[in-house]
Amino acid sequence: MWTLAMSLSTQFENMREKMYAETRQMLEARDLGENDMVQVRIEQAQAWIMVTFYEFLRTDYRRGYMSAGRVFRLVQLLRLHEVDSPTANAGNLSAASFGESNASEERRRVFWVAYCLDRFICVGEKGLLTLNEDVVRATSLERRKIVGGRRTMTDADRFQICTCLPSLEIDHQDSHVAPMWFLSEAVTSSLSFSPLAECAITATLCGRVLAHDQVSAVEKMYGNAARDFWVRHEWLQGILKKRRDSLYVNHPRCSAFADPMLIFTSMTLHATTIYLCEIAETSNDVERHTETVIEYQNQALMAAREIARLSKEQDQAHVFMPFAVFLSARRLITHRRLNPLKGDRLETESLEGELQECMEALDKMQKMNNLAKYYLQVLKSEDFLASPRFAVGRQSCTIEIGHEL
Repeated sequence: MWTLAMSLSTQFENMREKMYAETRQMLEARDLGENDMVQVRIEQAQAWIMVTFYEFLRTDYRRGYMSAGRVFRLVQLLRLHEVDSPTANAGNLSAASFGESNASEERRRVFWVAYCLDRFICVGEKGLLTLNEDVVRATSLERRKIVGGRRTMTDADRFQICTCLPSLEIDHQDSHVAPMWFLSEAVTSSLSFSPLAECAITATLCGRVLAHDQVSAVEKMYGNAARDFWVRHEWLQGILKKRRDSLYVNHPRCSAFADPMLIFTSMTLHATTIYLCEIAETSNDVERHTETVIEYQNQALMAAREIARLSKEQDQAHVFMPFAVFLSARRLITHRRLNPLKGDRLETESLEGELQECMEALDKMQKMNNLAKYYLQVLKSEDFLASPRFAVGRQSCTIEIGHEL
């Protein structure tokens, strides 16, 4: 915790690297000194999560990427994906066994932070997820059992992630954990959830869009029909819109700006809208769906402008916020290239101002965030602006934009 705190301060700049090196040495010595890997403590996973965040902020990206892998394996060893599994709690129906304790809530939070970390890394890297969301059998509210005033799953409803979403921070601090939801229910719900739970739901949508992108790439390679592509795409667009509307209703502007996690969640939702648009723009049969793609482009432009506004007003930046700001800036540049002569002067000046806000936000974050420094360099590089991957297709509105870390 001291190491991570120092990463966000300039006061202890001279002690930061020394503290980080000692922290890593202690954690690695503990791993090497333990012969029984079954005896993993939750504090080890928590410590590696904080080290991973530090490394993304202050050191080399690859080092953070490797440490994240260790986090995911610790989470699997601790079986944090089944904190609320009926199998894990079989024979013990006490309140504590169903997670209504600080210890179980702490385990939930560690799992969902690692789950979000997995998705935010992989979306930027276009990589494969480690903590999968795959459902074994669809759950339904009608088949839920109610035990002790709380939802639980029947054997017929078991799915891979059997850990409830985290509760409100105030409930956790007061040792009063209210009945919670499983991810499969929450993704399609319009109810209000805790900021961390909202972030986990949004991260889930990011992961689904990433999977859609990866499946589409395989379909292109084998020359399969594009019908399934548009079915998946419209389904994801519908869920994304519902989630975005729900977030605005349940967390109005005044409360959203009281919690940095909600700001980041909102920006991530908008960034996912941009990502989904970019996938549509590179479809094989985009010319047959020109009107649909144009609508997606309009939504992506609005999302980019909203990210620009949020980036200007935020004070505390999440580790992975630079990626959302980068997508916003890239979309604004794309719009400017696609519409060089369209729009009035005020509209043009507004777009230029929003692009400048994104650049200024990255410039501000780069002082304590190496990811922001990287994305700022990409946006300013001549190779990025002249890249053929950034070119408009000859017969359609396709924009081929690549991203690699």
